[in-house]
Amino acid sequence: MEAVADSEARNALFQRLKPCCVEISRLTIRDEDGPLPARELLALTAKLLDILQSSPSGLHDKLAEYVFFPLSHIFRQMTRYPMPVVENCVACLRTLIVYGWRTRISPALVQQIFTLLIFIIDGVPGADKNQEKPEELILESFRTLTALLDAAAGSTQAAAGLAEPAAIPQLGQGVTAMLDGIADGVNTSIQEEAIKSLVALNRAIRDHGALATFLPGTLSNLARVLHTPARYKASVLAGCLDAVRVVLTRVLGDLRTRTILVKKDKVEETEEDNNKVLGSAWLNATVGQVKKALATMMKLRAHESADARGALDRLCITLLDECHETLSNCSALLVETAIILDSSEHNSVTETNLSHIAGIYPELLEVIKTTVYNWMSSLPRHMQSADEDVKRIAIHNFSKGIELLRSLNIESSTMESALSNTICETITSLLQASKPTSYDSAAPIQLLETKSMVKYAGKTSYPPVLLSHESQRGLKKELMSLLRAVSSTSQSGAVLSDVVDFVRDTTGNSQVAAYWLCLEMIKASHASSADEDALLNFGDASNGSDDTESAFSELYSISVELLDAHSDAAVVDWRMEALALETVAYAAQRSGESFRPELIDVLFPIATFLGSENHQLQQHAVATLNIVASASNYDSVSDLIVGNVDYMVSSVALRLNTLDISPASTQVLTMMIRLAGPRLIPFLDDVVESIFAALDNYHGYPLFVESLFDVLKEIVDQGAKTESSRLLKDHEKKEILHKKQAIQQDDLNSLIAFFDKRNERKKRDEAEAQKMQPLKGHPQEPWGEPEKKNNNEEMEDPGGEPPGEEKPPNSSTYQLLNRVANLTQYYLTSPTPKLRRSLLELLKSATSVLASDEDSFLPLVNAVWPVVISRLKDPEPYIVVEACSTLAGLCDAAGDFLASRFKTEWHEGLRDFCRKAKRAAAAARGSTATESRRAVGYGSSNDVMVPLRSESGLDVRTTTLSRREEPSASLGQHASPARIWAAVVSLLTSIVANVRIDDEMFDDILDLLVDVLEKRSDAKEALEVINADAVWLALYERGMTARQTAPKVEGASFVELQAYT
Repeated sequence: MEAVADSEARNALFQRLKPCCVEISRLTIRDEDGPLPARELLALTAKLLDILQSSPSGLHDKLAEYVFFPLSHIFRQMTRYPMPVVENCVACLRTLIVYGWRTRISPALVQQIFTLLIFIIDGVPGADKNQEKPEELILESFRTLTALLDAAAGSTQAAAGLAEPAAIPQLGQGVTAMLDGIADGVNTSIQEEAIKSLVALNRAIRDHGALATFLPGTLSNLARVLHTPARYKASVLAGCLDAVRVVLTRVLGDLRTRTILVKKDKVEETEEDNNKVLGSAWLNATVGQVKKALATMMKLRAHESADARGALDRLCITLLDECHETLSNCSALLVETAIILDSSEHNSVTETNLSHIAGIYPELLEVIKTTVYNWMSSLPRHMQSADEDVKRIAIHNFSKGIELLRSLNIESSTMESALSNTICETITSLLQASKPTSYDSAAPIQLLETKSMVKYAGKTSYPPVLLSHESQRGLKKELMSLLRAVSSTSQSGAVLSDVVDFVRDTTGNSQVAAYWLCLEMIKASHASSADEDALLNFGDASNGSDDTESAFSELYSISVELLDAHSDAAVVDWRMEALALETVAYAAQRSGESFRPELIDVLFPIATFLGSENHQLQQHAVATLNIVASASNYDSVSDLIVGNVDYMVSSVALRLNTLDISPASTQVLTMMIRLAGPRLIPFLDDVVESIFAALDNYHGYPLFVESLFDVLKEIVDQGAKTESSRLLKDHEKKEILHKKQAIQQDDLNSLIAFFDKRNERKKRDEAEAQKMQPLKGHPQEPWGEPEKKNNNEEMEDPGGEPPGEEKPPNSSTYQLLNRVANLTQYYLTSPTPKLRRSLLELLKSATSVLASDEDSFLPLVNAVWPVVISRLKDPEPYIVVEACSTLAGLCDAAGDFLASRFKTEWHEGLRDFCRKAKRAAAAARGSTATESRRAVGYGSSNDVMVPLRSESGLDVRTTTLSRREEPSASLGQHASPARIWAAVVSLLTSIVANVRIDDEMFDDILDLLVDVLEKRSDAKEALEVINADAVWLALYERGMTARQTAPKVEGASFVELQAYT
């Protein structure tokens, strides 16, 4: 039944094809002188192509010959017909080959069609080749040619017909056309199809001699294309590499050349053998040229395209396998490239790689070992190159080689002995070739003081110590891959031991390189061991880990010694100290909470780096503290320091007591107090005593005194924080307000209360008059308890007021801050402006804490008053500003206690100082303060009522007053006079608000501040509390008041105010 169905389908297809074939034959065979039926032929060939493509299964060889007959008439006279007609015919021909003739195509027909297609692609020999042909026609011709060669490859007779001696010229022209299409194809599609045709040709031809004849030209042309990869797409390059693989294996495969290799081993060779195409001489010459061509192609191993690299990898593996003996001279070149391109993680079970080939051919193991050793030897030299890509590729290659040696279990004593030294020299060369890192460009310190230290521990990271430039990111990535590869080998323990010795014995860049290398290799080794333990758990596989732990222990000891020596006079490379900090942090991460005993040795040295001038060391110290706190199970860095505060404080006090005047002591203490906060203050009694002693001994050293007062200022600043109140006693926490309150106006309720009190007093007087004795006299008994004398004498009446409860002693925190504040009076006259300003800031911060206990605070105010008020005459403007701010703070804290002092200073020069500051600020603004004319009456917010003379007497008119301001080129509010005047305004505001002043002083202050009351509402409110009418009048005189209308109350009427004359 199936045969009948196939026969019916073929008959049906024949009936559809017959009209088209007959009509095409009729049109092409008629008289050539007639008009060309181009349009009809185009439609017929298109219809024929559509029929063939719609029913390809019905074709067979006889039907294919029937259809080919009318097409042959067009092919014989191609120049007469339009190119689209020829293109349709070529497409029909491809369908006939693939589905009609298939492998039953005859050798003669293969030769005929091959020659026809080559003529279409390359033109007729001797004809004009300048005629351009459509790209579509060329592409379709190459596709048909590929189909023809694939069909011929399936037939022994057809394949033999291609290589007949009579067909060799046409075959040569075909190879040339294919190579030209590859090299000079108009587009990528033509180039790719030409490559396919070339590959199909080499697979179809079975004559070894014919293939050997075309090998030199084919290989040289393909090498020329691969030598200029920038001109071609990646797919073309990959296709060319695949073509090279097919060509070489078809010609130089070991199975093909085994007879030649046998003859080559013979001592004597005849001259006839030397002249043969497939002789020993030919083979020697060929493999030499092939090596040169392959050397050019191997450069593509660095190509960016994965397809091109994959094709090159297949080429190397195939040649190492199938041409192992023939191309033995290329083994080193092929192995080197195969190692670089090996991607073991992507290899499938069925895909052959270099490891498989090395297992088949043991002699390749020596080649692999030699290649990797050569890479290792040349690594330091490559690191001196200025090209980062050269360095990266060299490290990448060596890393791949180490991984291959490990996977093949290849061991080399020579390589093991030189590995550690080579890697250290490599890192040293990188450091010498790199630009030195500038530590001034680092970001400021970010201290993590929150309670969620564990949550944010992952965000703590170190800035890179080595290879920190952005351009070295890829290089560092490859270097870390190399270290992971080395750490996973069996000789990693010996390498680590050698590197630790280098850390102790070398200096300079070599020591830094060895230190960094040792730390990173230890990290990589631990990571590798953790990965292996996750899969396997062998009890006898601990030798490598023991060597790693031993090296890590020794490196940790070196790090602790290095950190302890930070404050010594010897200059140490900051990179060594940074790596030491990283080593300690890594040790803490691995040990966890069991690291706490080690804090006795490392915590203070780590904190010492917080005061370093190197910002990167500061960042490393902060990150290390964060990591150690998290790893040791502390909630925050503050808890870490407070938990070890006894050791920390003792260390600082010991340094001060032993006359250690290095900046590290004071700077560490300052940063330590800032980290720990107010909780640390109760532990600082001994330290403050040591600081006082140091101040007595070193008062002649301004910079050192500054650093000591920086510590004291930090103590005061922390003590002034809100959370420090829990360190104070109850009587030290009470809030004393000195701010003046406005007098409440009498209202109806107060008037009723007054009358009630008067009536009550009147009734009491009448009652006393009736009884002729007072209702309540003076006290008859003393308030206090009588005291007995020792000699049993009569008791005496002490009299006086009843005694209150005895005042408890002040807390240690309060006493500490009070002592520090008292100390400032002796140094406020220091010649160093920075110290004077720091002391004023310290005193201002202390007043907010000390003011609650007036018995202790007011004597302090009395002691510091002379030196603080004298700072208003300081030559430095910013000291004057800070002195005003400190005096304002004293006003807020002491209140009326300063009334007499301000009154005395006001008349002795403080008033003149304020006026001078105002004039200087006005001059700095580029204009002088002008007085507004006195006006009487009211207007709008910008209008005033002004009395004017007229013929009828005194008239009142409304006029607008405005202040004229001239343009200024000064610094404005940032100029020193403007800042001093702003500070004076704040000081006067604080005096008025908190200190009792007399009327004369009030008038002077009002006159000084009236011009700024519009902008300073706090000053206006403070003045209005004392005398609101005076404030209103002053503003009224300057035209700065708003119009006030008569109030309106139900049941009453008020008269509008009139101008006063």
